Amino acid sequence: CILLRADMDALPIVEQTPLPPNQQGSDTAKFHSNHHGKMHACGHDAHMTMLLGATYLIKSLEESNGEFPFPGTIRIIFQPAEEGGAGAKRMREE
Repeated sequence: CILLRADMDALPIVEQTPLPPNQQGSDTAKFHSNHHGKMHACGHDAHMTMLLGATYLIKSLEESNGEFPFPGTIRIIFQPAEEGGAGAKRMREE
């Protein structure tokens, strides 16, 4: 079994970009947090995007070849609460 994991939590940080979250027509507004006091500041958005991309590529290989490209099973996990350390434990318990 192959496990691919990405972390997906926000941090308790106040967004410091210069525009409010709903400012129309601004590139800054596109990534500004919609939740005051919470920010994806550690690259978690990128981690999730990379895992989604890897999942898409693996599935595309399977569909184009008519068979699964790897022996065994691949598990895809989006792990919450990685920053506080409790996310993996909670997922294992659930």
